[in-house]
Amino acid sequence: MNGKVKVSFNLKVQNAFLNYYKKQATQLLMNSDAKSIEGLKEKFKFQIKDSLQEARSKFIIPPWKGDLEEIIVSELTEQIIQGSEKFYSFQSTGFRVIPIDFYYGIFALKYLNHQFDIKKAQSKQNDSK
Repeated sequence: MNGKVKVSFNLKVQNAFLNYYKKQATQLLMNSDAKSIEGLKEKFKFQIKDSLQEARSKFIIPPWKGDLEEIIVSELTEQIIQGSEKFYSFQSTGFRVIPIDFYYGIFALKYLNHQFDIKKAQSKQNDSK
């Protein structure tokens, strides 16, 4: 983390859903039911969809490749199943705020800056047509 720039946003997820998800995911993993696990992950993706849409709007050039929902849900599932301290117990009501952090190294920042410059140049070129 040293020498890197941190960018964060928060996800809001219902505590009741997190309780349900933890119980179901643990049970399905014990039964090795891969198809049902994927279905459960789709429900989790739906839960975080609005928070992620809001976060996406703040990034001119997204710092990730691929399906961000899949990346986040897979990471959170692993933390929830392993009993991470922040996911140990959930109240039955309300929302849990889950911080999502990205850390950029100098080369990643240079790359993002280059992509931004290209996008800006293309925009100017399209405007002049």
